[in-house]
Amino acid sequence: MDAVRICDNTVVAIKRIEAGSTELEICRYVSSKERSEDTDNHCVPILDEFPDQEIPNLHFIIMPFLRI
Repeated sequence: MDAVRICDNTVVAIKRIEAGSTELEICRYVSSKERSEDTDNHCVPILDEFPDQEIPNLHFIIMPFLRI
């Protein structure tokens, strides 16, 4: 799903994934401050993340939208 980030009007993508999943842990790892400063890291960064308010085992991650 695409959206616009209010603070700077950046177009972003919202992805829903299972909380505690390997995918979420990997995304957090490659988006960490240390890893994001590595010039060899070409992964899409997580701009924000938050849990689903209604379904406890789901989580949302916010990433830059890569296609316009």
